[in-house]
Amino acid sequence: MRTTQNRRRLAAAVLVLATTGALAACGAGDEGDKNTKASASEATPDFEKGAKLTADEAHKVLDDVMKGTSTARYAVSIEPAGGSEAIEGSGSGEIQMDPLSVRATGTVTQDGETMDLDYVVLGEDEIYSKIEGEWAKNGLAALTVLALPPASTVIEATRAAIEPSSTVYVGQESIDGVDAAHYTFTSGEESEAGTEEPVDLYVGSGDRLMRVFMKLEDIATITYDLSHHGEKVTIEKPDGEITDMTDMNLG
Repeated sequence: MRTTQNRRRLAAAVLVLATTGALAACGAGDEGDKNTKASASEATPDFEKGAKLTADEAHKVLDDVMKGTSTARYAVSIEPAGGSEAIEGSGSGEIQMDPLSVRATGTVTQDGETMDLDYVVLGEDEIYSKIEGEWAKNGLAALTVLALPPASTVIEATRAAIEPSSTVYVGQESIDGVDAAHYTFTSGEESEAGTEEPVDLYVGSGDRLMRVFMKLEDIATITYDLSHHGEKVTIEKPDGEITDMTDMNLG
């Protein structure tokens, strides 16, 4: 079905930088900062504006972000990028980095057809998603999550594809009144369209991730805005009957 194929293409574009790997991060805290405003000196890194980072420096930025963003709430939006495939969507969720857990809801629309999303991720082996109103585990349930993936997926995919001099410190910018360091990461690998897709990260004080922005070829742009860093997050397995799709053939 064309719509299903295009959604899978969107998911592939989100993950075009990815190689398989586990998320690495520190544990969650109990007290949130709700995006308290930081001075420029607290968020400004020791790089000159426009500087190209080495691979080690870029890896450190991302590792520090994963640690600094122990928990957060996020809003995500997908906007059409002007191509022939009009895809848009929005959602919200909360995330804990270690142990990894995510709860998110949202919608993705293409060609007038809307897909409602409601999912829970508990580590690498437990992914739950509502399919036609019923909870399912793994298999097809895991694929539906890729239609509106958590920001941690993009960060880890970016980290896996970093090459020397492919990361630039753009400078300082304000994100919702919070001073943030703006980095652009470009993979050394080409996408299916033959272009290198950049990922823009905005990092506030304490290495808290404030925003992620990326363009998915000519399909769409995707933006994550994070807030309420460090607040306690409790995400559990969904209640009720769950269909286990782990061993189902999706070919």
